[in-house]
Amino acid sequence: VRAKGLLDAGLVDRVLVSGGDPAGVGRTEASEMAKVLLGVGIREDAIIRESQATTTAENVWFGLRWIPKGTGQLYVVTSDFHMARAMYIFREVLAYFYKTFEDAYLADPRFRTSKDGLKHYPRLALHFAPVASFCGSDPSGAVGDRNETADISTRSLARRAADELMFLGSGEVSASLYGPPASTLQYIWAAQINVTADPDHARNYQEAMNMSMSVALGLCDCVSPPERPETHQGGNAMPSEVALPSPRHGADYSRSWKRIVEQCRP
Repeated sequence: VRAKGLLDAGLVDRVLVSGGDPAGVGRTEASEMAKVLLGVGIREDAIIRESQATTTAENVWFGLRWIPKGTGQLYVVTSDFHMARAMYIFREVLAYFYKTFEDAYLADPRFRTSKDGLKHYPRLALHFAPVASFCGSDPSGAVGDRNETADISTRSLARRAADELMFLGSGEVSASLYGPPASTLQYIWAAQINVTADPDHARNYQEAMNMSMSVALGLCDCVSPPERPETHQGGNAMPSEVALPSPRHGADYSRSWKRIVEQCRP
């Protein structure tokens, strides 16, 4: 529905769905998302399928291959509790992509110089379109909060948001981009992204942490798995927009994010 709203408003003219089959179920995430888009009335010719990616970083990288030539605006649509991590990864992967080409063509006179005298690869304007979460009405359905092997969709929104904050705050996200693989999942794309080499990293991380802490606090009381909007019977729903930048929580994240996780993670 969020993607259709962007199409109907004329803000985008294509929707790219990205995701392979990391769970080995015989269906790609891209194909399943495409079915949802078709179901809400999005035209087949407006949907681009990217069926390789197994991580958010790969969503960005492989997506670059498929976006139409001349694209200048990129809207990222994902769940509100996942948006902070997605925002952080998209920015860092794109920064790596730009620098790769800038370094390669720095001394090449055929690569045009920008107005400020530096050679910059053309940037995509990133926009973030979070999908609001609706809290379910049955806490007993949060099986995943009590059983780590249960499907992630059975975890409460409070748990999902707190986990996302923990991934960011602990450094797990940045570590997953540089160094040995963080899991047994065989990544297709093995580029190494050292986020500390990005001059904008501190600002990107600050915005991501602010957003993640705000969302975790906003969903803290939701001890049920999410419901679809059409079946939502009440409870806690995040606002349809997550403000960027989110309210500041202070520069010292080492204690504040941990307190939020302790408070909100079931």
